[in-house]
Amino acid sequence: MLRKLLLSFTFSAFALFATAQDRASNALTKSEIDNMTWVEAMQDYRVNFHTVVDKFETEFTGKSYEKGHGWKQFKRWEYMMGQRVGETGVRPHPSVLYNAIQSQSSSNEYGDWRPAGPFDAPSGDGIGRINNVAFHPKHNDTIYAGAPAGGLWVSYDDGQTWQTFTDELTNIGVSDLAIDPRHPDTMYLATGDRDAGDTYSFGLMKSINGGLNWSPTGLSFNVSNNYRIGRVVIHPDSTNIIVAATNGGIYRSTNYGQTFNLEQSGLFYGVEMGHGDTLFATTSGSSPRVYRSVNAGDTWTQMSTGLPATGVRRCEIAVSTVPGLLYVVFGSSNNGFGGLYRSTNGGSNWSLMSSTPNIMGWSSTGSGSGGQAWYDMSIACDPLNENTVYVGGVNIWKSTNSGANWSIVGHWYGAGSVPFVHADHHHAIFRSGTSQLYVGTDGGVYKTANGGSSWSHLNDGMNITQYYKISQSSSDTTVILAGAQDNGSHLRSSTSWSRVTGGDGMDNGVDVTNDNIMYTSIYYGDFYKSTNGGGFFSSINTLSASGSGNWVTPFNVDPVNGNTIYAGFTKIWKSTNAGTSWTATSSSDVSGGTNIDEFEIAP
Repeated sequence: MLRKLLLSFTFSAFALFATAQDRASNALTKSEIDNMTWVEAMQDYRVNFHTVVDKFETEFTGKSYEKGHGWKQFKRWEYMMGQRVGETGVRPHPSVLYNAIQSQSSSNEYGDWRPAGPFDAPSGDGIGRINNVAFHPKHNDTIYAGAPAGGLWVSYDDGQTWQTFTDELTNIGVSDLAIDPRHPDTMYLATGDRDAGDTYSFGLMKSINGGLNWSPTGLSFNVSNNYRIGRVVIHPDSTNIIVAATNGGIYRSTNYGQTFNLEQSGLFYGVEMGHGDTLFATTSGSSPRVYRSVNAGDTWTQMSTGLPATGVRRCEIAVSTVPGLLYVVFGSSNNGFGGLYRSTNGGSNWSLMSSTPNIMGWSSTGSGSGGQAWYDMSIACDPLNENTVYVGGVNIWKSTNSGANWSIVGHWYGAGSVPFVHADHHHAIFRSGTSQLYVGTDGGVYKTANGGSSWSHLNDGMNITQYYKISQSSSDTTVILAGAQDNGSHLRSSTSWSRVTGGDGMDNGVDVTNDNIMYTSIYYGDFYKSTNGGGFFSSINTLSASGSGNWVTPFNVDPVNGNTIYAGFTKIWKSTNAGTSWTATSSSDVSGGTNIDEFEIAP
């Protein structure tokens, strides 16, 4: 049979490109773009793709790759967005897909799609990213978890099982959830993705039947506005008052969400209820600030005495059960630990409690500098002990003396005797009136009821994994390999899923004649092979001559000949002995000398 290797260097156009006219009304000035950090530029669709890449490379030039410094988060975005832009680098207008879905009638046939899993976290590990956790105020075992690209999930047995009612929402990104304490069937859902901007926000949604159905509130956005809602709170005594922190300012409703007014402009990221009519809010960016309202969110005042004015980026606040006592944690300008500050007079004055060790980094000892505070930062104060505070970054740390000293209580792989808790913390919250702490991470929901001595993963039943690549056996359709964002490579054999290799799982494949031979990979083209059906994988270290591949290096199994595989670098490399040795299929690199993005093999 005559077969030909087909190389495909294509861009995903899909008519997603916005015209200059579309953007003219809200275009950024050159000065505004120049003053942006790479994080801010990445999260604003108006900034050209190539400009974002240049900003990132400028900051990271000469720096070696180090875990927990934001490199992986950027590379995930670059891979996703790179497939959606042309040579000009103009990024897709976020309203195009939204409007296309809205224009479809409910009678359209999309095919018979059913979830294939995983439904449980493989081998007790992570299942997917969670932005927030919330509790039902009257049913102790009912908890909620919001995923940035997987919707809102509810558990009626304290996280042992989960289900969702938000699959039909146009955008299933969730940043936060606020539940009316007097009428808990009424809840408000902040759409979008608070920390990474993976999904756009179209506003605040409301349910009056416990999350079964949702409708818009007066805080509704055109997705092209590039708004994000960080947090939303309901006044516990006057539940007609809803306050939302957005990157367009603080918005407040006094009529159960029917209408909202902008009360304070700014790049707001968080908002927390204090005592009585007091609220606190925080901003993000290169000059994060703390604000206070003493009239239920009507007016706001910046609280700055004792707080850093420079050298920091992003902050989060925790309010204790003791009136006037609160904490704020800052990320430094390099996204490491910028300090833990305490106020004993309601935010009027602040004292630095500590700025070391680096509790924002990846190390279990707090050594090193930098981190990724722009992406993962959380803080919570124990309601039963105002001196006990937890801060989450890559790992989670605990202080029992108001932040003066720290000990690590959860580590991303369980270093030494430290308990394992999945990396990258986005939310920490105590069940009211208890010391039971729940956290939302890149791996899902975790809980401790003993001060961090041990943790339970509460991830079974959530179908929220974000996959880069999926492959399937040609002879047994129940055998599936899938590479997951920050949760390794997963194997389904029959109906059971397992995690077979770690890291960010990338491209993969199953041999065409022997299902026992499988391949997985991680970033930049590190490949692994199993010869026993996924029971054990070993590194294929014979590709060093090929150089470094893309973040997601393309890989294909020959559709006819067993033991024959291909990998794409600046050339297509081929092995006919299952990776024992490789040969380049050409003497020269592809045009332009860049790495290959995708290729397919014709049967």
